Amino acid sequence: SDLKPLPARTALEALVVTNTELSTRNSAQYQFIHLDRGIEDGVQVGNVFRVYDYYDPVTRVKITDSDFLINADAIVIHATAQFSTAMVLHAHDLFSRGDFAVLLTDVSDLERQKKGEMRDFGEDERRTPEDKELDELDQLDRSSGEGMGKKEEAEIKELDQWDKSKDLQSTPSTEPTVPSAADTPTDEAEKLPGSDAEQGRKAPPQDPSLDQTLDSPTVNPPGMETPAPPAHLKPAPEQTLEAPPAPPAANEPAVPGELSPKEPNVEPITPPEAGSVEPALPSPPDDVKSQ
Repeated sequence: SDLKPLPARTALEALVVTNTELSTRNSAQYQFIHLDRGIEDGVQVGNVFRVYDYYDPVTRVKITDSDFLINADAIVIHATAQFSTAMVLHAHDLFSRGDFAVLLTDVSDLERQKKGEMRDFGEDERRTPEDKELDELDQLDRSSGEGMGKKEEAEIKELDQWDKSKDLQSTPSTEPTVPSAADTPTDEAEKLPGSDAEQGRKAPPQDPSLDQTLDSPTVNPPGMETPAPPAHLKPAPEQTLEAPPAPPAANEPAVPGELSPKEPNVEPITPPEAGSVEPALPSPPDDVKSQ
C-alpha cells in the first residue's frame, strides 16, 4: 500500500484487543487487530505498534522483562477517539489477546526493510525521480531537528547560482560588439594615401547643385521606362549626300579635263536715239469717242 510508517511523538503502551466473533483469539501476519489507544492519546494513521515477546518460543518460560525480543509490527490504518485499528505487517510468532504493544517513535528500521523489499521486487527502479526527491526531503526533515544544516544551505546556493547562469545564457546578448584588431586602423595605415582610413576622413558627399541636377539624365518612374529596341532589328545605314565641287576662283587656272562653267551671255542694253521714240499718248475715254 501507499501508507508509509510515521513515527509517533511519544511512546505509548496499548493493549491488544481482538474480536472473537470475527477472528480467533490469536493473531498473525496480515491480520487486523484493535488497540485501546486513539486520537485523544495522540495516535495518528501511519503510526506503528510493536509487540514484544518475553517468553521462550519452545518452553514458553518467561526469560526477560525488557522490550528486547520483537514479535510483530502493526501499522495503524484507522483511528477513533479511544481506539485504533492496525494491520500486522510481519510477525515471528502468534500473539494473542491481552498482549501489550508499544508505539514506536523511530521507524527507520522499517523504512530500510521496505526499501530492501522494493529493491528485491524491482519496484525501486519504477519509481519516478520526484518520488525519490520527496523521500530524501522527508528523511532530511526527520534527521535535522533544527532545520537545514550548512551543507544543505550550500547546495541550495549552488542551485540558485546555476539557475541564474542558465537564465543569462538563454537571454540574447545586448552588449555592443567591439571591433577586432583587424578592423581597427593603425597609425601607419592612416598615413598611406588612398587607404581606407584616409578615405574615411574625407568629407561626406554633398547634395548635387541645380545645374548638375538639370544636366543629369532624367530617370523615368517605375513602370514608365522606355522599351529597348528589339534585338532582331538593325538600324538603317546612314545616307550621306556628296556636295558638288566648288567653282574655281577667277584667278585660278582651269584644270585640264574638267568642264569650266559657262559664263552667261549678257547682251548690253543700248539706250534709244533721241527723236526716234514717240511719246505714247493716252487714249480718250469712250464717251469722247462717240462725239
